[in-house]
Amino acid sequence: MSYDQPAKSSRPRDAADALQQLDKALANTMEEKGFRVVALTSDIGTGKSTSIIGHIWGQAKVGKAPPKLVYVVSTDTEVIWLLTYLVGNGTFTVNEVEHYINLDGRPVAIRSMRQYLAQFDEFSRYTDCTVVIDVNWYPTVEDEVAFARLLSWLAAGKGNEGFRVCCVLFMSAFESQRTVAAFEKWVGNVLRLDCTGIESPEVDIETAQEGWKENLQHILLEVLQKKRVVIGTERFWEFDGLEDEPFDTLTGEVTFAFREDEDRVKDSIQSLKAAPLVAIDADTPFSASIAGLGIFISPGVARKNILVPGIMQVVMKERNLRWYELLRHYSWVTKSSESSAASGPSRIRFLCPASEEELQNREEVSENLGLAWNGDFMFTVLAFFCGWPGCHLSRIPMRRPANDYVFAEAVNRLFVLGCIQKNTETEGTYECASLGAKIMENFLAETERRHDFHLTYLLSRVQLRENESPEVRRIVARLVAVAYYGPRKIFSVGNDNSSTQTYRDSLPAVISGRAHAGALWVGVGICAALEAVGVHVREDIGPSCLQGCFLVSVEDVRKVIKHAKELEKVLGLEPANALDWINQPLTEAQLRSIDGDMMWAWLHRIGLFQNTAHRSGVERVVDCVSLEEFQANMKEEPLRAQEIRVHCWQVTTGGGDFNAFYLSLEEEKGQTWARDLTWVPPEALQDIPTKINIAWPEVVAKTF
Repeated sequence: MSYDQPAKSSRPRDAADALQQLDKALANTMEEKGFRVVALTSDIGTGKSTSIIGHIWGQAKVGKAPPKLVYVVSTDTEVIWLLTYLVGNGTFTVNEVEHYINLDGRPVAIRSMRQYLAQFDEFSRYTDCTVVIDVNWYPTVEDEVAFARLLSWLAAGKGNEGFRVCCVLFMSAFESQRTVAAFEKWVGNVLRLDCTGIESPEVDIETAQEGWKENLQHILLEVLQKKRVVIGTERFWEFDGLEDEPFDTLTGEVTFAFREDEDRVKDSIQSLKAAPLVAIDADTPFSASIAGLGIFISPGVARKNILVPGIMQVVMKERNLRWYELLRHYSWVTKSSESSAASGPSRIRFLCPASEEELQNREEVSENLGLAWNGDFMFTVLAFFCGWPGCHLSRIPMRRPANDYVFAEAVNRLFVLGCIQKNTETEGTYECASLGAKIMENFLAETERRHDFHLTYLLSRVQLRENESPEVRRIVARLVAVAYYGPRKIFSVGNDNSSTQTYRDSLPAVISGRAHAGALWVGVGICAALEAVGVHVREDIGPSCLQGCFLVSVEDVRKVIKHAKELEKVLGLEPANALDWINQPLTEAQLRSIDGDMMWAWLHRIGLFQNTAHRSGVERVVDCVSLEEFQANMKEEPLRAQEIRVHCWQVTTGGGDFNAFYLSLEEEKGQTWARDLTWVPPEALQDIPTKINIAWPEVVAKTF
């Protein structure tokens, strides 16, 4: 897949010069000649996006630009915020803007990239419009697929009589070369305007002193006593002393770690409008003016799930924020200062533990920061094969992958997992298999919760088995729900010396055959036991309780039970009282079936635990994909390693070595820890060669 570097962009003399060149491109579109795409890069926090949107609309109303305008931004929350702002300042009238539910002919539509993709077929009927896109620093799967569909549509319409479409790409701080290169390859004739440096806002960063986190209570109270707003890019309640009053009742949250359903968007908007304390994601792709803002706190780092190409594993780790990301944070201060200048506010502080000089040395530009090329990279690649089956990679109208090696690794994994298959009509190409299609259907479904690839794979695999027993489906629904919330949030091991029999006595009979097998099985057992006594509908049970030898968070168990019941519907099950099924042990065949499903779902997250238990409880884990060594604290894991080693000694030649998959990998102080372990029986691994004709563990070896 080859993309040439974009040609050098032009440097407008000033903002007026840039607008003149944009106007010429819009006029040429109306005359069905010349420029079709404009790539405009500007400084952060200058308000260029909204002012240019107003300018384009003004040109459209006098016949100097296409009569329809589609403005695509990153998130649903930003759509609502922008609509309020742009109607409020007179850029649009209420009657000019389309409603999201149905396109009723109004000339202006503002959508998130997710919404734009969902309605793309309807928008593609607009052959006389300007499509303006905010290019996101943090691309999602929807971003990548929507760009591919847009490129395909523009390429098909180019040169057609009556096709008057101009595409304007807004970029902040730096030009997205993979975006511009894709448009030059598929559409051609891109007008590239580099407006950075024309109106760079001033920055005033207050460097936090050592020990600032311990002093955070005092900092926040000082601001709140003045009845002013605090915004931070960390969850305040995760700091010592901030999880209790008065902070717990004052804090709102704006996060994009979950799917943006209607309720979540409303909560985010309400937090931005009214919460005295607002915790936003460090990678929030927009900024806004906040009335009464007193301080913005940016730690200069973010803890995220990051795909590490060297080991081809997603690891929860801390990364330094780039300088331009800090400028985005600072733009909250800039915009809030400008909007309140008339009332003469006191200075808004911007607090960061790193100095401005240190932050500027982090200037490295990166286009792989979003979910699309980290936690969701398997979805991203699968989406292209589902959307363009039997198409050579070089002919898929996509932006270049953020990492070619990651793309190639994902292709190999998807083939091994049965998500894609070779296309029989076009040699050297692939297409979605039925499993891959079901996975993408579930991924794109308008549901409240967004499952990762492993959970979506497990759910989809069982959905496609029409003859699967209700017992297995019910347990799989709970396995997915427990994994979604995380076993460590649900329970903790009270005594790491508890015997396997103690575990069995603490858990219901339905999972007795796997009571020793680790985090997911124990989590399912605990939640099923508490479901049977009605913990999800009773109010007389406190925030925590004991279930045998496990200390349990009742609130989180309730969430799991609710989610599991929703998943039962997805799996075609009728509601059932837990007392009707928790006391009947799963048969050996049912256990083997579930073991196999989980093995395939987490095939590329399996580690080898050698028969070298240490008194400290910390064991070495060899990752089967990368052969990298991780650590696991077995005292924190509900996995009875000794019993498992005895079994493996008897049925394998590994001398008591065993395999387990990890729900999470977390980096702390330079060491990677494997956590939330679940045993993979050797009998399950024996199924691999019969399905893929490659032996374990060679089947998961890295491609590069």
